[in-house]
Amino acid sequence: MFHKRITALFKMAKVIIDNPVNLISIKPGIENFGILINNQSLEKLPKVAKNFNDCFIINNFDTEFDIIGNHLLGKNIIQFSNRMYGTTPLNPAHYKKFGIKEIQFYKYNSLLDYRLLYITYIYQSLGLKTVFLPKHLNVSGLIFGPSFENKFPSTDLCAIYYALEIIRPKNLWIIGLDFYEHGYLTRNVDNALVERKRKKLKKANAHNVVNEWIRYYKDVNFNIVTYYKGFKHRNNLNIF
Repeated sequence: MFHKRITALFKMAKVIIDNPVNLISIKPGIENFGILINNQSLEKLPKVAKNFNDCFIINNFDTEFDIIGNHLLGKNIIQFSNRMYGTTPLNPAHYKKFGIKEIQFYKYNSLLDYRLLYITYIYQSLGLKTVFLPKHLNVSGLIFGPSFENKFPSTDLCAIYYALEIIRPKNLWIIGLDFYEHGYLTRNVDNALVERKRKKLKKANAHNVVNEWIRYYKDVNFNIVTYYKGFKHRNNLNIF
């Protein structure tokens, strides 16, 4: 056990020094890419799962795998992760079962971010490759306002922006983007917590920002699986 911890510490130090920002298992410009978010409309995944092979899951998906996991077997899954080391890492058995080898962080590398350092250590101890957010994507304050200067309002919004700027798929499939209006698919959490998330997204004007992304990224076909009713009609938008 002691040897494994030392090995993980050395790997973490190497990652911090090397500062990797490019995913290995996916290349820009692919035909289809999916982003899976744990909101109620994730239950519709079986209707569209066949349309993409490569995808992000947002943060911890252990309980979600119990419900929709069969539709993800065999896909190239990358976990898009925040710094919540107490809950974000998956059950190690799920990394093996679903062949997940890469972790994309929602923040850029920083020696002053102790949470990020520790979660990097945790993932290294699990034998996973960790990739930091490219620093030029650190524009949350410009997009969502000065209150969000240090990080995106939510991990799923960061993942969507990353996909648009870095992966640039022809077809982007976003499953579960309900802006927490209908709660989670699997998790029984305090209603006050869900309400705080809703208020934070409202403060960030997230609904209108996503509508603007759809308008701006005209070369991307947005296929959004959601219960949210406020998306504006666009020629490059399909709602499921």
